[in-house]
Amino acid sequence: HSFALDAPAYIPAGDYGVAVYMSNPAGTANVAYTNGPLGPFSDANLTIMVGGAGVAKTGFFSGSTFSPRIWNGEMHYTLCSGSFEPGFGYYGPGCAGSAGIPTLTAVSPARIGGTLQVDVGNVGGAVAIMSIGFSNTVSASFGSLPFDGTPFGAPGCFLRMSTDSNTILIAGAGTASWSLALPNSTALLCTQFFNQAFCVDSVNALGFGASDAYAAIVGQ
Repeated sequence: HSFALDAPAYIPAGDYGVAVYMSNPAGTANVAYTNGPLGPFSDANLTIMVGGAGVAKTGFFSGSTFSPRIWNGEMHYTLCSGSFEPGFGYYGPGCAGSAGIPTLTAVSPARIGGTLQVDVGNVGGAVAIMSIGFSNTVSASFGSLPFDGTPFGAPGCFLRMSTDSNTILIAGAGTASWSLALPNSTALLCTQFFNQAFCVDSVNALGFGASDAYAAIVGQ
């Protein structure tokens, strides 16, 4: 049996944990499995580590483990260069302001000739700053990334992208909205850039809470 996600999930370069949860309706066969450990499984684009003993459980993040038991299944993916699908995906955690960790939600995707709209949630104050950058490894202003805000009075807060462009947003009822119009040019297809929002807040000495960091990729 095969199935597709409700919406494509964009996975920027990095290390992530993935849980596969399968629920068998009455009358169907149990899921197929192999006694492991197995892997890692790799191709030119990614490596899947299935872990060691006890990777299968009777409940979603709960219940007893089966050791060593590994689900027999396939995961399919496409690259932007093959599908030209736009994407907006998480790659690093933020830090809480007075309203919690600010969130980023893509309302409309990054398509050529269209407008990427991102809503910022959990804004504790009245002002947020949306930063956009083209690197998540080095910044001309701050050096190697991620940049730790602890010495500046923001423990646990990290700048996770170069701040190549910054836009001030006015928040209302804990939310703010940012948009970026994209030219209708195929030269932009599969261009990747990074977003992180910083909310002006008295939660720490630096005066900011930081959103989770996301990467966007331009599609059509």
